[in-house]
Amino acid sequence: MHFLPGRGRSAKRGGTSEPMRKVGAAAAIVGFAVLASGCGSDEPATDGPLGALSDGGGVSIYRPDKGPARWVGSFSGFRLCLDEEGPPARITEVRVLEKVGQVDSVKARIGVGRDPDGPLLFVSATGSAPDFAEAYAKDSAEFADWYEFEDDLSAVPIDRQCKDELRADDPVLVITFETGRAGGTLLAAEVLYEVDGEEFTTGPVPWEMTLCGRSEAVAYVCGSR
Repeated sequence: MHFLPGRGRSAKRGGTSEPMRKVGAAAAIVGFAVLASGCGSDEPATDGPLGALSDGGGVSIYRPDKGPARWVGSFSGFRLCLDEEGPPARITEVRVLEKVGQVDSVKARIGVGRDPDGPLLFVSATGSAPDFAEAYAKDSAEFADWYEFEDDLSAVPIDRQCKDELRADDPVLVITFETGRAGGTLLAAEVLYEVDGEEFTTGPVPWEMTLCGRSEAVAYVCGSR
């Protein structure tokens, strides 16, 4: 996976980037490190063709002004592509490995831009895909018109090459979760996928996704706001 910084009301932490220009919007791709495959294990191998993993960093979203006690935020920018030519990959599951604070109702989707030359997918957004219909998510409503979101992860074949030019209709992983006044951080997740009937995992993706709140668990990210 490659991380694509784009739009969103957030603070971004860590990582390295290479600026790019695409369809009138600025974007960047953060380098990723591949985890070595373990031997003699029943767990899915980590040496599959899906693009490599985050080497660290994260994104946070501030609690909406005058928003409800319970609220939702969405995180994206993980471009799903292959590092080598071959049969397509299909995502089967996204697992939460580590979290702190209130991280509830985690949902993973795949987003694809309706126009190949349109805007790149957001990095973070208040509200939830696919329609961002929450009253406090009016600034995110336009994303529902720009992108299609698929709840069935395995329904979208991952066949784009990571070496190919970045396009707005490249499939991108979107993760949404709910929190309360305390806030919470999803510290690490892993993506499981299949290629030609063989199971693989990305291993832990250490990209921190934070919905800000009052808890000390998120204070180091969100400050006193």
